[in-house]
Amino acid sequence: MSRNGSSSGLSMKTGTNTPIVSLPSGAASRSASINGSNINVASFANNNTLMLMNKQVTSNDSLYYVCLKLKKRLESAPQLKPYLNLAYSSAEVLSENQALALSQKSSHSSNSQSGYGPSNSSNMRMSGISNFSNVSDDSGNLSSNAASPAPAPLTTFHAGVLPATVSCDPVTQLWALFQQGSPLCVIFNLIKPTQTLPVVSSDDLKTCKKSIYDFILACKNYLSFEHADLFTISNVFSNETDDLIRIIKVINRVINLAPAIFKPQEIEEEIKITDSKSKVIKELVETERKYVNDLETLLKYKEQLLEFNIISSEDLYMLFPNLDDIVDFQRRVLISLEINSLVESRYQRIGSIFIHAQSFFKLYEPWSIGQKAAIDFISSSPLKQQNSKLIIENDFELQSFLLKPVQRLCKYPLLLKELLKYTEPASPNYNELLLSLDISKKIANDINENQRRVENVEVLKKLFDKVVDWKGYDVHSFGELLFFDKVVVNDNSKNSDEREFQVYLFENIIIFFKELLPQQKKNSIGLKKKSTTNLLASGEVLGYELKGRISIANIYNINSVNPHQLNISWSGIKDTGSFLMRFKNEETRTNWESCIRKLVTNLQEEYQTRNVQSMSQMNLIDRRSNGISIAGSSRRSSYIGRNSDASTTYSGTTPGHSRQRSEVPLSSRTTQDSIQTKRSISESYKNSLPANSIIVRLMYEQDLFTMMVSLEIGVAEFLEKIDRKIKQCGGQMKGKVKYQDEDGDFIVIGSEDDWSMVKDMMQDVGDKVLHVWVT
Repeated sequence: MSRNGSSSGLSMKTGTNTPIVSLPSGAASRSASINGSNINVASFANNNTLMLMNKQVTSNDSLYYVCLKLKKRLESAPQLKPYLNLAYSSAEVLSENQALALSQKSSHSSNSQSGYGPSNSSNMRMSGISNFSNVSDDSGNLSSNAASPAPAPLTTFHAGVLPATVSCDPVTQLWALFQQGSPLCVIFNLIKPTQTLPVVSSDDLKTCKKSIYDFILACKNYLSFEHADLFTISNVFSNETDDLIRIIKVINRVINLAPAIFKPQEIEEEIKITDSKSKVIKELVETERKYVNDLETLLKYKEQLLEFNIISSEDLYMLFPNLDDIVDFQRRVLISLEINSLVESRYQRIGSIFIHAQSFFKLYEPWSIGQKAAIDFISSSPLKQQNSKLIIENDFELQSFLLKPVQRLCKYPLLLKELLKYTEPASPNYNELLLSLDISKKIANDINENQRRVENVEVLKKLFDKVVDWKGYDVHSFGELLFFDKVVVNDNSKNSDEREFQVYLFENIIIFFKELLPQQKKNSIGLKKKSTTNLLASGEVLGYELKGRISIANIYNINSVNPHQLNISWSGIKDTGSFLMRFKNEETRTNWESCIRKLVTNLQEEYQTRNVQSMSQMNLIDRRSNGISIAGSSRRSSYIGRNSDASTTYSGTTPGHSRQRSEVPLSSRTTQDSIQTKRSISESYKNSLPANSIIVRLMYEQDLFTMMVSLEIGVAEFLEKIDRKIKQCGGQMKGKVKYQDEDGDFIVIGSEDDWSMVKDMMQDVGDKVLHVWVT
C-alpha cells in the first residue's frame, strides 16, 4: 500500500527478498571520493608522494564516520525520520541474517568440542544464534573438515557479527534508506520547494525505482548536475561500496545547498585509551584506516594509468590483481573495527571479523603470487610519468605501495596476539578471538608460502643451468622445489669429515651439490656421464657438481640430534646408513625436518593405497602376454613392508648411493620379484646370444615383454622397437622408458647420451639382460 512521505505508517519488505550484499566479481575500477564529508582519495593537496605515504588518516577518511555524519544530518529533518526508522529496521534484519548465516557454518556439536565461540549466551546478537566454532581451512588445522570453506555471505556493509549492543551499522542503514526511493524525493523537495516531486512510499520495486529516477532527473534539470556527477538506479541497488560512495557524494552535495535544514554535524572520535587493550584496539583501527586509504590511493592510480593510456589493461591486472574487490572488503572490515572500538570490551566481536574474512582473504592470493613479477615489471619497464596529475609520482614509491597488502596481512597476527594478551580468558569472546588469531596466522603463512614458491621457481631455473652434469636425471621428475640451503653434511656410515654442500629439497628427492670454484673446473671435465658446457657464473662459483642424491621414498628414520642437526637414516638396494645435516639455525632445521617428515608420510600413504589397489586388480585378472602369466604377488614392496609404523620408520638411501623409487609405478615394483621367479633366463641362453646383443625385459603396466636388441642400434630405433612391441600386444606407448642403473636409480632413456650410458653399464657389469619400465 502506498502512502505519502508524511505518513507514519511506512512499510517495506525486509525478509528474504531483501537484496543480499556480496563481493563484486569483476567490476570495473571506480574512484571513491565524497564531497562534503570526504573519503579523501581523489583529491590531494599535491602530488608529493612522500607526503602521500605519510599522510595522517583520521576518522574523516573512514566510510563509517562519513555515513554517521550524513545520517545525523538527515535526522535533523523531521520529514525523513519515518524513512530512517524503516531503514534502521531493514538494516537490523540484514545484520541478524548475516549473523545467522555465519553461525550456520559451524555446528553446535563441534562448537562444544572445540570450545571456540562465546561462552556467554547473553552476548549473542540474537537468540538461537550459535557462534563460531572450528572454521575449516585448506590445511585442516582448524577443523576436522579438510575442505576449503565456502565464502561466508555478506548481507551488510560490515564484516562479522555486530556487538550485542549494536543492532545495525549506519552504512547499511543509509543503503536501505536510498533503496526506498521516496526519501530522495523528500530531500529534493526540502531543497527545492518550488519544484516538488511526488512522494510515493511503497515496497514495490518498480515504484522505488521510479522515485529514484525522478530524483536523478530533477538534480540534472533543476540543480545543474552533470550526467557524470550523478549516480544511476543500478548504483542504488548495487552491493559495492564504490557505488554507495558515489550516491553519498551526490546526497552530500545536494543537502549542502540547504545547511539551515540539514545542519552540518561534527562527530568526535570516541576511541578512548583506558587500558592496554584499548590502546591495541586504537592501533588496530588507526592502522586499518591508513591501510584502506593506501588501497584507495592505489585504486585511483590504477584508474589514472588506464585513463591516460599509460599501460594496457592486461598489465594493469598484473600490477593490481583483485584490487577492486580487496578495497571493497577491507572497507567493510574497517567499518566493523570502528563499531567494535566504540563498545565495551565485553561486547566486542573483533574475532568474528577475521573468522568471517577467512575466505575473502583468498583475494590476496594472486597479489602475493604476482608481487615479484609486478616489481620486476616496474623495475624493467619504468612507468613514465606522462601526466602531472598522477597521484603516485615515481616507480620507487609505487613499489612501496604494492608491498602494503602483503605487509598488512602479516601484521594482523601481531595485533591480534597483543589483543589476546590483554583479554581475560574468562571473557565471553576470548575463544573467538583465539580462533581469529589462528586464522590470521594461517593466512599470513599462506601468503609467505606463495611468495616462497614463486621465488623457488626462479631458483630452479638458475640451478638447471648451473649444474655441470645432471648424470642422466630428469629434473622434471623431482617434483616441486621446496627448500634449498648451504648445509654441512657428515656421513656417519663412513665416519667421514664434515663437508659443505648446496642441498636442494624437492618433493621426490634430495640433491647434494658441490660448488665448482675456478681451480676445480678442470677436475669436472673428466666426468664419465654426459655434461654441459653451459656454466653460469655466480660470483666466483662457476657451477655445481652433483655429488649425491637421496630419494624421499628411501628414508626410513628422521630425528633431530640437537637444535641445529638433523639425522636421516636410509636404506638402499645394496647398503644402508645414515648421515647428519647441520643447519645454520634451529628454525631452518625445524622447517626441513617438518617438510621431510610430511613428504615421507604422504608418500607412504600413497604407496599403501596404490599397493592395495594393485593387488586387488592383479588377483582378479590373469593377464597373459608373450606366454608369460603375470599373477598378483603376495609380497608387498620393501618400502611398505618396512614401514608398518608410519610415525617412526621410513625407507631410504644415501647421498652417494640412491634410487629414485618414486619414479616407477608401484604395480610394476610389487610384481618385479614374482616375474623374476616365473621367467628366469639361463646363463647358457645368455651365452648363446650374438655379440653386442642383449635381452630387454620390458615392464608395461602389469605385463612383461621380452625381446632381443642389438647394442649397435641408435636410441631412436631402440625406442621404436619398444613402441612396436607394445602395440603388437594391444597396448599404447605412454610415458617414458626408464632403466635401473647399478646404483638402483631409475634413469630415463631419451637421448643418445642416455643410450650410451646404458651400453657402458651393460659392459661394466657383464650382464646380457636389461630391465626397462615404461611409466
